[in-house]
Amino acid sequence: MRILQLVENLSLGDGIGNHTILTHRLLERAGYHVETYAGGIGEKISPRLAKPFQEDMRVEPEDIILLQFRLRGRISELV
Repeated sequence: MRILQLVENLSLGDGIGNHTILTHRLLERAGYHVETYAGGIGEKISPRLAKPFQEDMRVEPEDIILLQFRLRGRISELV
């Protein structure tokens, strides 16, 4: 089982970005396999923390999806 976080844009310093990063780190510390995918990734975000979102990404039935969003966008519409 993985926990997949999906977010339109991930950057440092805004509410959604900070929340998504904190959630990722807390879930990892709790022992979960977490992957964060974003439509746009800020230049200060580590590649270890987030990967570019792809519409054809593999999602297994046992995966948990966390959708982090403030406005509707391409990712939220797909989910």
